[in-house]
Amino acid sequence: MSGDTPAIKTFSNRPVTATLGSGESDFIGVLSNVSGLALRVTYDDGTPRAAFLVTGSTSTISNIINAGPYGLYNLTSSQCSDGNAGSVNFPANGGKIAVLVTFNTAGTNTSAFSRTAAYTYVIDNCQRYNDLRVFFRNMYGGVDGYTFTRMNRQRVDVDRKTYGYNASVYGDDVYDKQWSVTYRDTYTLNSDWLTDAEFSWLQEMIYSPECWIQLGTQLVPVVVKTDTYNVRKRVVDKLQQISVDVQVGYENTAL
Repeated sequence: MSGDTPAIKTFSNRPVTATLGSGESDFIGVLSNVSGLALRVTYDDGTPRAAFLVTGSTSTISNIINAGPYGLYNLTSSQCSDGNAGSVNFPANGGKIAVLVTFNTAGTNTSAFSRTAAYTYVIDNCQRYNDLRVFFRNMYGGVDGYTFTRMNRQRVDVDRKTYGYNASVYGDDVYDKQWSVTYRDTYTLNSDWLTDAEFSWLQEMIYSPECWIQLGTQLVPVVVKTDTYNVRKRVVDKLQQISVDVQVGYENTAL
């Protein structure tokens, strides 16, 4: 409310550290009672780039910010407070990016402003399997993302509708004939090994009303089809895995 002490709150239970490829996006949802927020970014890759601001205004209700590697890399020089494009000194494989949301009321890059916790992205462009990234509406209404890095599988579910076709004027030569064929892609996703906190957070995807899967450069809506999902645990360190099916939200028509 007007006159209150400025405050920012991220609405997510996400881990503060995530491993992402340099071409992957990520979103931070923030709730604030003021406008004039900025994203404070630091690159660390042997030749660190000093912290810079990505400025902009936000609604007093909420804002979703693309703060992932893909979004940062494609920033123009006019969007960054140090006058350099987002691709300058961008971390290579193994490098790190730290981001946080801060107030920009004075238009300067300073640590004096209140801010959210920092989120760190570790760049890893080595795909061991067919990685698939899924975004979902979390329990607070924000958008979180997770990359399923284990062996993910794709299958096609086909739905055929038939009718009795009469090939004889006497009605004695009837056989089934297809009049409609539709199909949808379904993906079986397998997570990496998760801590208890990561596992609890990722369960929000299972219950989420909205999910999207990244296929190439497109975000495609999907529906979680698994009513009973599989959980595997390691005895040694108590880490857990989730396996879940998601189905593309639209039908393709073949006939």
